[in-house]
Amino acid sequence: MLEILTCDAPALLAALRNGFFRRAGLNVTSYATVDELVVQAAAIRPDVVIVEDGDESDARVAGLVKGTRKRPILLLAVSQIRREIDGDLGIFDGIVALDDPELDLARALSPLVAFPKRDGTRRRVQIPVLVLASDEEPVRGFALDLAQGGAGLVLPHAPAEDPYHVVFHRSDGRLVVLGARTTAVDALQPHSVRVGVRFINLTLDARRTLRDLAFWEVADEPGMTVIVLHGELSEASDLSPLLARLENGIILDFADVTRVNSAGVVRWVELLQKLPPYYELRLRRLSVWVARQMVLVPAMTRRCVIESFYVPFECAECQTESIQLVQSDAPVQHRCPTCAKPMLAAEPLMALAQRSHDVPAN
Repeated sequence: MLEILTCDAPALLAALRNGFFRRAGLNVTSYATVDELVVQAAAIRPDVVIVEDGDESDARVAGLVKGTRKRPILLLAVSQIRREIDGDLGIFDGIVALDDPELDLARALSPLVAFPKRDGTRRRVQIPVLVLASDEEPVRGFALDLAQGGAGLVLPHAPAEDPYHVVFHRSDGRLVVLGARTTAVDALQPHSVRVGVRFINLTLDARRTLRDLAFWEVADEPGMTVIVLHGELSEASDLSPLLARLENGIILDFADVTRVNSAGVVRWVELLQKLPPYYELRLRRLSVWVARQMVLVPAMTRRCVIESFYVPFECAECQTESIQLVQSDAPVQHRCPTCAKPMLAAEPLMALAQRSHDVPAN
């Protein structure tokens, strides 16, 4: 999945969430200011950064290029198409016109999304870690991403000893201890470093445990227990550990599920079939990817109550698009952020609200 960071620009966001780009599977994050974007980009290491012209944005974004191992593609968004670029884009790789950005974005991003790499690529996670070295105190931090045989950690400082052990853990007691070596260290702000590590003697069981830690976590909220799912629901998703955690009335949060394929649908339906007849599984914040599959495959909502889900909306007046969270028990009233006209659902996902009021099947 292509990671894109940008500033708060409605025209850019609408283009990136429309048509070709929506099908390509982009993860787009918008920030209010260039300063905030630069700080997050240094930690996340996105594939593409898009900033608007003006306010000396090029000077602030220049820090993304200096001293980094992975240089993002930098695009400059301008208020209107320029006939002359003065022959020098500085650090930027291209220009995107805000009055009609889709063509420029397609030219810049198509080579990146045409052949997505699924195997061996890094996936964004956030797992607490504890780094253990014999000659120093334990160092606490968190994993920012995972790869096939390594990870990116954010720590107060890099381990002085090499190799060392990294403990990946969750609040519910699940953990795995892995040997690791440092492969790269980059400074972050404020007072932290990003440490690239390569795992040593990674066994199949340890790999499965680490994948399980990345896929789900338990979040205790007032009066309820929520299981939050992350990443993809696919043939690689092992849902069996969830079965022992599920209780009547428990809530599953799908907001961070970024993809569901046919094998993931089968895995989910098999999980529901193993639930006792009296179970009532509550689902909230279904991502668009999950909601689409549940509309197409009603068996995915069996014995489930849907509390909320995300829906793409569009404005017939100005063509602005927006993804909004819909509560199943509340009227849908979304207005366009650009022209304040009522927005309409761009996809037939509202049927999920009706299913939430149906009696779960036995």
